[in-house]
Amino acid sequence: MKPSYLLPAFPLVLGACTVPLHGTAIAEDLAVTLRPVVSAADYQTQTQPDLTPYRAQDIEHLVIGLYTVDGSVETQVVRGGVPVTADVPRASLGGSVTFNNLHSDTTYRFRAFAYKASGTATDDLISQTATGSHVDVSIGRNTRPTLAALPVRLVDRLFSATASGTIVVTPGSVVHEDESMTFVDPTPSPSPSGGEG
Repeated sequence: MKPSYLLPAFPLVLGACTVPLHGTAIAEDLAVTLRPVVSAADYQTQTQPDLTPYRAQDIEHLVIGLYTVDGSVETQVVRGGVPVTADVPRASLGGSVTFNNLHSDTTYRFRAFAYKASGTATDDLISQTATGSHVDVSIGRNTRPTLAALPVRLVDRLFSATASGTIVVTPGSVVHEDESMTFVDPTPSPSPSGGEG
């Protein structure tokens, strides 16, 4: 009977499969580098020299949130019970931001929240949140860093105004044309007394 060499070789083949294949990576090797691109807002008004739309210099800091996207479902990425974000001060807006430890075969959404003051108060938020201030990036199995531009669309500047005015009434004139009027009394006049007695 011939000895079987297939069984002893089988565990060696399984052990070789645990080595990552070329072009694949574990989660800790994947990264996305973003470059924020700020788009100025508009405003609706007539010529007002003192009113300007929001610009990049109005941003005190930019918060970038990390989300995963599966179809139409967006889920915020949380690590250690804390949402994953990057806080970029105004002085660093011209640079780039890198998110590390991302998973392969995942679509990430990076959302930008621009604030005109420190903190994250809703009243200080000056970027659009529904549309215009996010980018979706699909991570495959390539270990090269992914680069993406992150649009930051600023909201229209709101303003209020008051005005006062004066109403001037100019006297008019009456123009008469040749007319004639006849007055008819609607009550019958009493007949003169006299008659039979």
